[in-house]
Amino acid sequence: MPQLIETDPKLDIKVDDYQAWCELNWKKPQGTAESSDRLKHKLQEESEELKKEFDLHPGQRSAEDIIGELGDVIWCANGVASNLSASVKHGLMMRFDAFGRGTRNFSDHSVPDWVRHMQLNSYEDNLDLSVVDRVIDLGYQPQLATRMLFDGDSDPAELEIQNALENLDFLVKDLLILLDINYSQDVYQTGSVYRSGEVELIVAQLYLDIAFMAKHGSNSSFQDVVKKNILKLSDRVESNTIDKTDGPRHTG
Repeated sequence: MPQLIETDPKLDIKVDDYQAWCELNWKKPQGTAESSDRLKHKLQEESEELKKEFDLHPGQRSAEDIIGELGDVIWCANGVASNLSASVKHGLMMRFDAFGRGTRNFSDHSVPDWVRHMQLNSYEDNLDLSVVDRVIDLGYQPQLATRMLFDGDSDPAELEIQNALENLDFLVKDLLILLDINYSQDVYQTGSVYRSGEVELIVAQLYLDIAFMAKHGSNSSFQDVVKKNILKLSDRVESNTIDKTDGPRHTG
């Protein structure tokens, strides 16, 4: 996949392929209590680092750092999904279907462009990451009521970013609760995954909110976030470390 990134500027990576890539090169096998514990701490750590980037005044933020932290969060979230046998693609299809059925413009009850794009892709079994970016470009908002609260003195885009960060907090907490339930009670070891459908929906929502923050917080795209994360982690694997806090990797 790194070769695909270097030769294909469109980066039309399939959602399934990206989730599979995120399963590779961990120091410990996926689907174990040890892997679950590591993912839990990593996702918490990366989420806090992302929030710190957005705590800075907009003029002091580094787009490069934001993209890096967004990539780390979504990589960890994919790892959690894989540990709980959840399909991110299926979660996106369900999210798209839910938005398509229940979201209309208040003024004339018409279907927003971003919702229509979701409707067109809600049964697409070969989703790629560009679909997520297209939804954002067409006007997706983390919370549609944000502009109703706009008082004229605040930057509406900044309010929406804060909404996305609040969503991130709740989604990560819910994801970690489900991870704990499955592994602390040995549910997973029975061959069954408890509430995996919820995991799919949570990670799918994280895709949308991460993509939103990429566009409005760093003038970038979800595809850029993924590209830079894959290249960064590939470099670290090649240099015998998987992230900045790890020691030497042990393979074989």
